[in-house]
Amino acid sequence: MKRAIVVLTIGLVWALQYGLGQAKLSGAGITKIVITDRHPAFGGASFGSAGPYEMLTGTVYGELDPKAAMNSSIVNLQNAPLNAKGLVEYSTAIAILKPVDINKGNGRLIYDVLNRGHEKALSDLNLSKFSRTGPQEVSDPATAFIMKRGYTVAWSGWEAEGSAESSRPGLLKANFPIAMRDGKPITGTSREEFTDIPDGPSFTELLTYPAANLNTSAATLTVREREEDPRKPLPASSWSYIDAKHVRITAAPGYDRGALYELIYQATDAVVEGIAFASIRDFVSFLRYAERDSTGQPNPVHPATPFKAVIGMGISQSGRVTKAVVSEGFNVDGSGRRVFDGVLSALSGSGSHEFNAAFAQPGRYSMQHEDRLYSSDQFPFTYVTTTDPLTGKTDGLLAKCTKSHSCPKIFQFDSDTEVWQRRVSLVFTDTTGKPVPIPDNVRLYMPTGVPHDSNDLSESIAGTADRGICQQRRNPLHYRYYVRALFLALDRWVTEGVEPPPSRYPNFKDGTLISVAEAGKLWPRIPGVPFNPEINRFWLRDNGHQPPVVSGPEYPIFVARTNADGNPIGGIEPPEIEVPLGTYSGKNTRAAGYGEGDLCGLNGSYIPFAVTRKERMANRDSRLSLEERYRDQEDFAAKRKKAADELVQQRFLLPEDAAVFSTVTLPKPAAKAETNP
Repeated sequence: MKRAIVVLTIGLVWALQYGLGQAKLSGAGITKIVITDRHPAFGGASFGSAGPYEMLTGTVYGELDPKAAMNSSIVNLQNAPLNAKGLVEYSTAIAILKPVDINKGNGRLIYDVLNRGHEKALSDLNLSKFSRTGPQEVSDPATAFIMKRGYTVAWSGWEAEGSAESSRPGLLKANFPIAMRDGKPITGTSREEFTDIPDGPSFTELLTYPAANLNTSAATLTVREREEDPRKPLPASSWSYIDAKHVRITAAPGYDRGALYELIYQATDAVVEGIAFASIRDFVSFLRYAERDSTGQPNPVHPATPFKAVIGMGISQSGRVTKAVVSEGFNVDGSGRRVFDGVLSALSGSGSHEFNAAFAQPGRYSMQHEDRLYSSDQFPFTYVTTTDPLTGKTDGLLAKCTKSHSCPKIFQFDSDTEVWQRRVSLVFTDTTGKPVPIPDNVRLYMPTGVPHDSNDLSESIAGTADRGICQQRRNPLHYRYYVRALFLALDRWVTEGVEPPPSRYPNFKDGTLISVAEAGKLWPRIPGVPFNPEINRFWLRDNGHQPPVVSGPEYPIFVARTNADGNPIGGIEPPEIEVPLGTYSGKNTRAAGYGEGDLCGLNGSYIPFAVTRKERMANRDSRLSLEERYRDQEDFAAKRKKAADELVQQRFLLPEDAAVFSTVTLPKPAAKAETNP
């Protein structure tokens, strides 16, 4: 009898967790899933024990209780229209890549947070060509990293359908409600910043939200060359509304194309964008735990046995989303169950989000030249709880999930660009500049000298003379190889308890984290390339005013130490840094005509070495030439191979990716052509 009770109890627990659909204690959840298309993926190819894959696309529908504590932090949820049950409805487009027989998969679900509507798992794990539309359009399996290992991948739109960056056909979008008051859409102040304008006497820009009043005298337009410069008001006659979503601006005389135009206006149709957090939480929870939706439609990825693990991954913008899902308390569903077991937040720096606000602008992120004052960066920055003396607040990125016992294992992975443009040192120092401990469930990694914007692996523009609006060539190094290896390490940590590689990032202990002033003293003598001390500086801001008010002392920000070549050290050192062909950096400098001297984009820079000693001496370059470094091609390739093999041993690089680093051809002494290492 006792055995029967035990068996019944175990069966009831399993049913409550996995078999009764989306049973919720509070907050509602996914009510319906509709699959509108199901087709063989990658031409029906079969991948090892997982067999063939299929791509599913469709829509999920959800409901949220605006009175539930788990949804209380969603801005304007209380102003969203309610259905007859008193709940807020929303829907979002979805895509799922899965083995045709889900039970042949490896029992892991990857939720890939879309980056401006684009997938990242296929391009960054499979090394497939970056998709300009949605994941359902990717037809090249490339390395088949995901399929050979049997993963299932899911995507869902989380940016509202009306957002500018998700307007391209084929991208997965969300249908979130508009905040209402007294039966009308709420209005409020919105701020737009435009820069890098096209050449010509005037230019057209798209507004994030439609204007509530098309009278230009009800808005203010200013221009300034750089963030710190005073704003110069422009007359109402210098611009006009084409319609509620578009403005036409006459270029201000005396300013270059990199000038900052700031429009502050009364906007309407504020989307409740914070629903994005709940939509991700509830969709992933549904895929993980539910057998079917409320209409009886089966969960298309429900395996015979529960998933071993669910891993969330995001790169850049979506890396900030994955981090925010945890920090904002959305990693626990309405039944108290953990949503993500592991999270890979890549290229997020100290950034938070611009997603959960009355007039949210999810595409904005602070950089040194542009968009610096948007609220995408805000305390807390560290995973461990600290006190910020400037605000008096005590908080940490893990505070909420610690309270709900839902913290996942976390990898934060950043590039050298995040050092300069995204203030990444604030992640491992407090706001007084002192180092902080890294929690046991967190690892921090940074490949030195690698840029944020690693272009498609097949793209030839990086490293060549094509500089765009920047002074230096674009950095040709790629972060994807390290993401692939670290993703597998995160999986093993989550599912097998295998400790991952120790954190590897610049730090005070070994002297690889220094001030900008110290970095300037270490910069080598490079002809025509002086040290650029610009960095995305940070002061306390009051975003309750428009434009935001900056006050108080500056937050301390630190950078990576560089070696004699000007290459940063202290993190994961790529073979290109260990055995270099030039100086690689995550930052670049804007060229004349585009805010000259400020930091330029996210492409980083590459400054090649002189080929011969004679050339180096003639140019007075302090960096050794290629001729002085390497005997010949064989010597160069052997050193590159050794450096790559060491990273394989350290589990920062996969064996199948190591070979690419030793196949580069060493430029010959007489070569005049541009090289692309």
